[in-house]
Amino acid sequence: MKFEFHVENFETWYQDAKWLLEAHYEELSLDKDRVKMCLHCQRYLDMERLGMLHIVTMRLGDGKVAGYYIAMILPHMHYKDSGDMAYTDMYFIHPDYRVGGAGMKMLVFVEESLRRRGVLKAYITTKLKQDHTTLLEGLGWKATDKVFTKFLR
Repeated sequence: MKFEFHVENFETWYQDAKWLLEAHYEELSLDKDRVKMCLHCQRYLDMERLGMLHIVTMRLGDGKVAGYYIAMILPHMHYKDSGDMAYTDMYFIHPDYRVGGAGMKMLVFVEESLRRRGVLKAYITTKLKQDHTTLLEGLGWKATDKVFTKFLR
């Protein structure tokens, strides 16, 4: 299976990936009883207008979106003089297209596209229920933090 990777704008991605967002939510969301998927489209558009949004798509030959990666680009609050950093918002590949190293290929493209933007460092997380540690370490990423969540109301 052949995929094409592209850096795209929010509106194009959102129109083409709506079907995939639902699959992403169903497979990976942990607290569906309390947190419903509802993208804050205006906030994404605002981030894009400020040059702070980075979207990569993985498309099939017919143009269908099979996967995506989204990051926010901004200086780290502790190291403002070091340059821009990429903070992964979300990434997903539909299960039908997790073949032939698709995830690795997408992340390699993501890294290259972030380098072209001048990003110094990228941050990414992985769900414990679908752990991508082996993939990420194989691409040279190193584990630096563990993320915890807690409902406060």
